[in-house]
Amino acid sequence: MEISSETRAKVLHTVLQARLRSKLERPSAPLGASARIERADGQSVELGADEETGCFPTVVVEGGSTNRIEVRYAQADPEYPPEISVHVEDGGYLGNGQWVQAVPLEGNRAQFEFVTSDQSGHHRLTLRRGADTKVLDLWVEGHTEDEQ
Repeated sequence: MEISSETRAKVLHTVLQARLRSKLERPSAPLGASARIERADGQSVELGADEETGCFPTVVVEGGSTNRIEVRYAQADPEYPPEISVHVEDGGYLGNGQWVQAVPLEGNRAQFEFVTSDQSGHHRLTLRRGADTKVLDLWVEGHTEDEQ
């Protein structure tokens, strides 16, 4: 069976387009990351992100507290953007007073502040660097009746 020149041209065009897309949309492995959270009480907690989910373990913090956060990526891959985008998901706000902040990387590190609300519960932050996503989960405990 012989393929017509018109069909051959269409197939060649489709193959070339697929090759071009694969070069532009190269799949990327998740970036390894760790974080250090310095709580308002001065104690620091070191965390590692799960390599499959990108989630950090939950950390307990005080309500209405300012927490300094440093995120470190295992490698400073130049194919990823030189900044991370931080998004507040469940309450509180970032040091810039907003719910979203672009934080520049210095080498493989980014630092920012997060202020929790007074409400008990999860205070999640989504960290995006290109296609890579990480999630920090800060937990504010409720007040006991003795404290009220």
